[in-house]
Amino acid sequence: MKPSDVSIALLTERLGILEAEHAVRKTMQRYMTLCDVPSNAFDQHKLASLFHTDAIWEGIGQQYTHRYGCLKGREHIISMLVQYLPPALHFDINVHFLSSECIEVENGQATGHWLLLQVSGMSIHVQS
Repeated sequence: MKPSDVSIALLTERLGILEAEHAVRKTMQRYMTLCDVPSNAFDQHKLASLFHTDAIWEGIGQQYTHRYGCLKGREHIISMLVQYLPPALHFDINVHFLSSECIEVENGQATGHWLLLQVSGMSIHVQS
């Protein structure tokens, strides 16, 4: 193999990693947009399309591990999320901010970690 072939192969590999990272960012942005309230963007089917059939959604940290646990599979994840999103009367406002991104791509698999700040306000609805 010529040196130029090696260079092109390395550049192609690096480009693939960058494109995968970008796809992960776009997916997370879409997820956050669909989960923000109030938003006309919420659509259960669009939200479900962001998850693979064997996806894992896991609460991290003592409080969130206890509250949410580890949900496996698209259907279980969406069943949990719709309890908090319109038309459910849970949040008056809910906005997500992500920071400290770390996306790793290896062998066609991507893993990401973020710090999440979630600003929300909830209503208490009382029937009289």
